[in-house]
Amino acid sequence: QDIRGYDSIIPKQYVALMSRVADQSGELLYNKIAPLYATGVSPYGINNPLLDLLGVKYLLSEQAIPDVAGWSEIYNDGSLRAYENSEAFPRAFIAQQALVAPADTQPILEMDLRRFVFIEEPPTDANALVASSPQVAEANISRYTTNSVFVDVNLSDRGWLVLADAYFPGWKAYVRPFGGDETNETETPIYRADGSLRAVYLPEDGQWTVRFVYSPMSFKLGLYITFLAGMAGLLLLLWWLWGRYYRPADEGDEARTVAKNSLVPMGLSLTNKAIDFAFAMLYVRLLGPEGTGKYAFVVAVYGFFEILSRYGLGTLLTRDVAADKGQASRYLTNVLGLRTLLWLASMPALALVAGGYWYTGSIGAQELQAIAIFGVAMLFANWADAYSNLFYAYEKMEYPAGLGSATALLKVALGALVLLLGWGFVGLAAVSLVMNVVQLLWLMLLVRRTLFRPTWHWDWPLQRWMFGESGPLMINHLLATIFWRIDLWILRPLAGAFSVGIYSASLKYLDGLNIIPSTFTFAIFPLMSRYAKREGEGLLRSYVLSVRLLILVSLPLALSITALAEPLIYILGGAEFLNVPDSVVLLGREISYRGGSALALQVIIWSIPIGFVNSVTQYVLIAVGQQRYLTRAFILGVVFNVVGNLLVIPRFDYVGAALVTILSEFSLLIPFY
Repeated sequence: QDIRGYDSIIPKQYVALMSRVADQSGELLYNKIAPLYATGVSPYGINNPLLDLLGVKYLLSEQAIPDVAGWSEIYNDGSLRAYENSEAFPRAFIAQQALVAPADTQPILEMDLRRFVFIEEPPTDANALVASSPQVAEANISRYTTNSVFVDVNLSDRGWLVLADAYFPGWKAYVRPFGGDETNETETPIYRADGSLRAVYLPEDGQWTVRFVYSPMSFKLGLYITFLAGMAGLLLLLWWLWGRYYRPADEGDEARTVAKNSLVPMGLSLTNKAIDFAFAMLYVRLLGPEGTGKYAFVVAVYGFFEILSRYGLGTLLTRDVAADKGQASRYLTNVLGLRTLLWLASMPALALVAGGYWYTGSIGAQELQAIAIFGVAMLFANWADAYSNLFYAYEKMEYPAGLGSATALLKVALGALVLLLGWGFVGLAAVSLVMNVVQLLWLMLLVRRTLFRPTWHWDWPLQRWMFGESGPLMINHLLATIFWRIDLWILRPLAGAFSVGIYSASLKYLDGLNIIPSTFTFAIFPLMSRYAKREGEGLLRSYVLSVRLLILVSLPLALSITALAEPLIYILGGAEFLNVPDSVVLLGREISYRGGSALALQVIIWSIPIGFVNSVTQYVLIAVGQQRYLTRAFILGVVFNVVGNLLVIPRFDYVGAALVTILSEFSLLIPFY
């Protein structure tokens, strides 16, 4: 609160400003802005208009100061005098017009700084440079803390809010209607004003609250790195504890094996999701809703073709090797060969689809580049998946799960780096390529050290049989993926990247929760496969118990997330993903609402009770060899989903996509049963 300041680090911009008040050359060596000294021209320089701009209201002196307009003596005890400045500016005020000029050429000593504010770069709104004439222009600081300042504004016209605090990178400003909260905010740029202060442009009249908050990227990055370091330490501790205390279960102890194969991968998968979620908190803020939507669309396209090239061979490998481990090397090498051929066949189709979207103007060059990089990464991901499925067959799920956590940690660390370098989501695609190669090499080493040394067994008749046998599995997986992500394919051309970004933020939580049925099902699938070959009653009992457990978990989760949707989305992406105005027409009447990702999450989360049941049901049908029947169910579900989204999205946007997801789960439940 003293314009001299006293700090080891003084911004150069402030030294330049105060140099227009007094010579600073003698005091900077002592980490100080110079006091006001008597000169022959100006008595102590207190008639300098910059003191008024900086809000200097009081001056303390051991010497008498001659009369200066606007200053009056208010205290004198013989040794100390106090003077008051009646012309001091308030800490926050409204200027009518902005002028653009470099800091060193701004004529701030000659202009009326109550009316004009100097900024150093043109504003994004061209009208901001046009003079306004508000009859009412009130600005009052309602809250002032170390890292935030709240200013309540009452305006009858446009205007510039000037805050006489130091400008510094890392400060952000948000505007909201007076009386609103952070969910109603929109971010607005801060301009360096009059050489060293802060200013924001308010384009509309009305009553507003402007919130200044110090939120530098350096702190966010430090927090993010701290989180990654903590997760790395936790994983190392778990790895040490596992090696020290875990002992393999007896072959007959099926309950213990299922518990190990479900709880350990589930815990590590949730750890991976925690890492991915922390990374999402970073990248959705850096990319914004539109960039997030573009990235989500690219990943959705990649996921579709990844399933085509994997062709359901992983599930087949797990099923058959779990029953006869003597076939492990033969199955592994032929799955790798067949997946390579399928990858080569799928690349032209991927290029055709991406080119079609680009030709129609639905996507841009960056999305094309990211899709191309993901296409190359797909081959290594498919090979790594085959090695992971080999561990599933041996009921050693902890190995790929632990490796997944380690690679996830490395992936998000590299992802943060490329985003900070400005490479965007194209850089994220390149990171995926690198990490897929690393994961593959790591899995190959683990297989050789813990299971066996694979030997190549090229068996063309086996591959032909695999192609026919896995076809229904691939089609089912493909239809399931289309079932889950066709809404993104339809949202992108019909509603744009912004809507995809808003919708995909809600999917982050849904995808995270879907780890629960996925991991549980993978753990119990080998046991169900054995029950299916031996007896029907054991399979039925395990299925009924699984359904009960998943329902008991899903219902409280859905209720809790519905109640906490707004803070959950705010934690993930900030106010930008909440304050989204929209409207729908019902019965001829337009209804406006502000929902954003929170509303989408509150709707779509109610798909998990039915979705959890569907997840385990389809694997029971696979265990008993009825995967072809699943195809008909998924075709019905996909048709319902596509038609529903085409009908609903043009009218209800991303909220309609969330609603169709719930209804589509019911369209699967009935034919599954």
